[in-house]
Amino acid sequence: MTWHQRTRTRPGWMAHPRDGESWKDFDATFSDFAAEERNVRVGLCTDGFSPFGQFGHSYSSWPVMMCVYSLPPGICMKEAFVFMPLIIPGSKSPGRAFDVLLRPLVDELNELCSVSVNVWDSHRQQNFQLRVALMWTISDFPAYGMLSGWSTHGRLSCPYCMEKTGSFWLKERKKHSWFDCHRTFLPDNHEYKNKTRAFKKGRTFPPNMQQKR
Repeated sequence: MTWHQRTRTRPGWMAHPRDGESWKDFDATFSDFAAEERNVRVGLCTDGFSPFGQFGHSYSSWPVMMCVYSLPPGICMKEAFVFMPLIIPGSKSPGRAFDVLLRPLVDELNELCSVSVNVWDSHRQQNFQLRVALMWTISDFPAYGMLSGWSTHGRLSCPYCMEKTGSFWLKERKKHSWFDCHRTFLPDNHEYKNKTRAFKKGRTFPPNMQQKR
């Protein structure tokens, strides 16, 4: 559980989330949490599936999984170390009620992060105050909408662009389209940034700016 503090990766390599910028930024922001190497960092992942198959009874099941990122990369995603604190069954997808059903888990995570709990360390033969931080959530886009509360449908469905979206309305199809918007995320000096003939004719992306249609 303290592997992430004791082991170093070759500079420039990423072998574990510990090597990423978000982990390092979290340590710098919450130095009191990072000071205790036995504190636990977790990720939450969820998705829905039909346990009765495509042609079975209409039913939806949403397991919520927790993986422990404090463990070494060889075991942190193994089945024995992935926990399922919650499963949401029902005749249909939970939809907007998803946050209500997650409330007990959210309350417990808040307590573990801000208050801490007294835990026995069998390796060091001592008690310590354990805290837990939820680092990331892992899901597909529809599940992301339910987890975050952000609408993943319509003109403002991109949680990154928000109101600066480059989406446009297709009159015949009666829906929004984001065709060719991917170039807006390219670096300013990328060769594809201003290619007006290879992508959408006559349209370029000025540096750090998204055009409205």
